[in-house]
Amino acid sequence: MRKIGVLFIMLLLSACGMGGMKAASAHSRTYARRLLYDTIDWLDNKLLDLSTGATALAWDPVKYAKGVDANTAPTTESAKYLMKYNRTSGAWDTASERP
Repeated sequence: MRKIGVLFIMLLLSACGMGGMKAASAHSRTYARRLLYDTIDWLDNKLLDLSTGATALAWDPVKYAKGVDANTAPTTESAKYLMKYNRTSGAWDTASERP
């Protein structure tokens, strides 16, 4: 049943499957990011265990590169979108990576 929930979230955020994340702009940035994060986390290993960042880094280390902090190379925009960091200092949040 949870796969249906994942499909619903993806359809919701993509405006019924037509193109990019059009409907995500109708919701708050944090809400849309958390929905996406939780969806990827569930698809990863069928658990909500905050393993999305580790999975992304292992799956494609070029696309999801993570530097010392979010503002230094080789950090990518994909990693910054997916993983939580302090917007002022750029430090990665070690307590919880969920945005």
